[in-house]
Amino acid sequence: MQVIIKETGEIAELLDIDYKTQTDMAADVINGQDIIGYDDYYNMYIMTAEAYNWWERLFADLARANERVEEMRETLDEDLLIKFEDCITYMDVEINRLPDALNKLCDEYEKLNED
Repeated sequence: MQVIIKETGEIAELLDIDYKTQTDMAADVINGQDIIGYDDYYNMYIMTAEAYNWWERLFADLARANERVEEMRETLDEDLLIKFEDCITYMDVEINRLPDALNKLCDEYEKLNED
């Protein structure tokens, strides 16, 4: 998703790649939040630098957490993997807390996997 930074006029990109489909979900996740306008000429949304930086950090943290989840999927035995997937499926957290929640879950299952 490309946006225009209000303060600078710079065109910047926000990416949130879905690990299953490999498609960019940024626009769906942002869902109009922090959008302060629309530029008809460039056909892009406008957001402040502060909002852009917040989303960029969140998506980077989420990408790292998702990479860790994928690594865990490769190392868990079948029983632990089923429980791990259930935890992810039924995880009910706000988007800004999701990277930490995924990392915490990975920490817990790393310990269980060692036993």
